[in-house]
Amino acid sequence: MFSTELHLITVISILIGSIAFIIQFAACLSRPKDRQRTKFFILTSLFIYFILSNSLLPDSNSSIPTLIQIIITYVSSAALSTYYFFYLVEELKLKSNKYFNTKLLFTSQVISFFTFFLIPYLITKNLKLSMQLFIIPLICIAIYFSIRTVLFIYKNQKVPTSHYKLITLSGYLGIVFMALMPIIIYFRDYQPISHALIIVSFGLSAFAYYKNQLYVSKIEYKTLNDLGFYSPEESDGNPTSIKVILPHFELTPKEIEVSNLILENLTYREIGEILYITKNTVSKHASNIYKKTNCGSKQEFIDRYIEEEILILVNEKN
Repeated sequence: MFSTELHLITVISILIGSIAFIIQFAACLSRPKDRQRTKFFILTSLFIYFILSNSLLPDSNSSIPTLIQIIITYVSSAALSTYYFFYLVEELKLKSNKYFNTKLLFTSQVISFFTFFLIPYLITKNLKLSMQLFIIPLICIAIYFSIRTVLFIYKNQKVPTSHYKLITLSGYLGIVFMALMPIIIYFRDYQPISHALIIVSFGLSAFAYYKNQLYVSKIEYKTLNDLGFYSPEESDGNPTSIKVILPHFELTPKEIEVSNLILENLTYREIGEILYITKNTVSKHASNIYKKTNCGSKQEFIDRYIEEEILILVNEKN
């Protein structure tokens, strides 16, 4: 049916993506306000879009013009790579700066497409030449982001091992694998290799995401168990989760973690070391927490929690 050939690795990619899509769709429905789940659902959707478009297009038997088919495939590549980087910046706290950020990645890809592919193609009508010109700036972009990633890993390899360090490193390694794709395509657009790299990138991100979800689920289970939700007779009556004490403020899973550590009266630097995030990131989370709970400071937040906890305990005794 198609002039393109579906390799085994492509079929496996589609199968993996479809399973992840169904699971994540159900996860989003269970918690529609959880932005972390929504972001990973979008990443999964773009992964499937990329695999399908690059597997089935361009198709010489299709009535769709070749240029349009190529644009569709490139949009899938640009969308996946840009969102993948954005996802890591947001969820894994990638340290971006003026010359290493999502906006630069997206802009450079768009400019490269128009300058090195579309304009040469419209002038020469030579598809092969246009693709060769176009892939060169993409390789430069890929090498740049790969080098920056490797440098980050090298500089942070002496940081004490922690839950978030493993998650962060898996995400950065995913960038390296994805960045290798245009280099492979330049020498030969070999579908099994390019798709295998994408699977590795997606797999590493999925590992990081689900590992973090498991970590959060354990905290939630412990909290509910302490409250007697699973075994009322074993409950010690000591609520431990800020999500339970202040349920109507809709704190995110990360804000819950930060909240519990704030309540232990730890400094932002100490919290950052435990969660493997920067002091500034902790400060931003804390600011959002205080804003949602209508508190003006850390001490006011702690006092508010104690008041709510005492009130719940009094009501339980009555």
